[in-house]
Amino acid sequence: MKKRYLGGLLPLALLSTSVMAAGNNSFYMGIGDVGFSPENSDNDSFSDPSFIIGGGQSFNEHVSMEGFFRYSEAKDEAKTFEFNYYQVGLSLVLSTGELGDTPLELFGRTSAIAAFVKGHDTSNGDRRDIGDTSGGVFTVGGGLQWNINADYWVRAEYIYGYATTGLGNYDDDYDGVQISLGLDF
Repeated sequence: MKKRYLGGLLPLALLSTSVMAAGNNSFYMGIGDVGFSPENSDNDSFSDPSFIIGGGQSFNEHVSMEGFFRYSEAKDEAKTFEFNYYQVGLSLVLSTGELGDTPLELFGRTSAIAAFVKGHDTSNGDRRDIGDTSGGVFTVGGGLQWNINADYWVRAEYIYGYATTGLGNYDDDYDGVQISLGLDF
């Protein structure tokens, strides 16, 4: 199983290497409520926020590529199970550029993501593994970016995961919001 986790990090490592070699790079960290729950579960929100860290390269003011790692966790209200989600993805981001004389821009993204899910039974007060699974997720999203100055920006975005493969008994789709703080260098 560890080989799959390391193999999933390969696209992010390759993107990071190319990002360091060229200009117009960015690094960001964010927090949100992005992820999915087990099929037929009433738990559609996360007890803890999802975290994301990523980086990318802008090819021009309208097109960039980003690689990221996202972690999220879901628990049921009765605290009988817990799921940890690890996602490694690559996104194509299209932007309007700054709108008029404002520091605001609209953007859209599409992402291909490798997802790893670890399940735990917590019904007896302990944390027993109940299985791991992995698969793929495709997402689309969009939002607003505020360019604070030439180096820093803040994004608010909505993300919709519309297709999953190989994830077994998990919802076919999910959605959520995410706020990120970024640095261009």
